[in-house]
Amino acid sequence: MGRITAISSQRRNPDRYSIFIEGEFVLGIDKKTVEDMDLRVGKLVDEKDLKKITSQEELNKAQAYALMLLGYRERSLREIEMRMRQKGYEEKLVEKVVKYLKDRNLINDKRFTQLWAESRIKKGYGRWRIQSELEQKGVNREITDEILKDLYSGIDEVQVALDLVEKKRWVSKEPPRLTERVSNLLRRRGFSFEVISNVVEKIHKT
Repeated sequence: MGRITAISSQRRNPDRYSIFIEGEFVLGIDKKTVEDMDLRVGKLVDEKDLKKITSQEELNKAQAYALMLLGYRERSLREIEMRMRQKGYEEKLVEKVVKYLKDRNLINDKRFTQLWAESRIKKGYGRWRIQSELEQKGVNREITDEILKDLYSGIDEVQVALDLVEKKRWVSKEPPRLTERVSNLLRRRGFSFEVISNVVEKIHKT
């Protein structure tokens, strides 16, 4: 057991602090860990306390990493789990961070699905492609079906596909060649055979 004799911010990173016990450097931790563990000069700590401090530091780092990922864009629960595992975090730590995020509504697969689908539709992607992407991101099929059903109740997918084709401004005197190019484009974008057929028919009528 020993007494904390100094808590000093580090030169290279003012948000990190060096902890000294009985005048000896023991460990460096984040400012948040100092606050979470109520560390202060004069406080007595033992080996058990040090382990708790280290565990809290690991948790704070893991939470900060997850929040950094969410700072770029909304993500599914599975995406967060996979990225954290790839980073090398242990399963128990991943579970704690996911719970932390869910409790604060920082990850929500329904909200993620809604935003992802709306964004992809605006960029000219078809329902099949969007559904496949969401499955790859680990979203529950029931959630995907519910959100897409609601979204497409107010969207004309044929018009979405037509708008995409019109942006290409393809001009061809050979209908078969035009049909092939349009069909290939729409297949890659994830539109169904029915939608593609309707688009091709409309193009040749114009």
